[in-house]
Amino acid sequence: MTESTAIVTIPVDFSHQAIIEIKPELDTSIADLQDEIVAFLRCASLVIIDSSDAARSVTEDIALAGGLAKTLEAKRNEWLKPLREHTEQINDTFKKLSEPLKTADRLLRDKVIAYQKLQAKIQQDARDLAELERQAQLKRDSLLRQTGEIIDAPIVPKIIVPEMDTKHINSDLATAGSTTNWKWEVTDFKALPDEFKIPDAAKLSKVVRAGMRTIAGVKIYPEQGIRVTTRR
Repeated sequence: MTESTAIVTIPVDFSHQAIIEIKPELDTSIADLQDEIVAFLRCASLVIIDSSDAARSVTEDIALAGGLAKTLEAKRNEWLKPLREHTEQINDTFKKLSEPLKTADRLLRDKVIAYQKLQAKIQQDARDLAELERQAQLKRDSLLRQTGEIIDAPIVPKIIVPEMDTKHINSDLATAGSTTNWKWEVTDFKALPDEFKIPDAAKLSKVVRAGMRTIAGVKIYPEQGIRVTTRR
């Protein structure tokens, strides 16, 4: 019994691949154009204008140079066209891919911010309750000193202020740190200082980021954000 070797043919799909020429210097028409431009430069370096006729001739040469430049630009665009088309298709594809990811990222960040705000509110409410109870006890003590009347404090559970870091969330992969981004909104255009009358959005954003917090006619307000630092 003889051994045989089986040949397996695997089809390869090249339909999604593009073959684009990227060496314009090998194009004979461009090589001819290059020779013409080099010759044109040589003539330009040697020309002498010593008469009206020579001036007119050079003027025509300048016009010819403009024509050569247009031809060169047309050739450049001709070579770039397929590259631009493929670049546009690639960018469009990855933009469509990235949009859901950006939406998911924004949703997750908003949920982290909402959680941090809730925890901060719980913490502040506990502080406020503790402060109210302290003030009430001070008033009871004051009344006792003034009248001798003992006012029993109501039986309330001990108020415990939660000890929590509402600014940072640590995980194995990253740390989410709370940030404050200052925004602005024009509320009274007439009250704006003249330097901001346009209004110059870029300038307003720059000075607000730099620390300016009061501008007539503008509401400057903080907007909480998230900065995620990946662990290495």
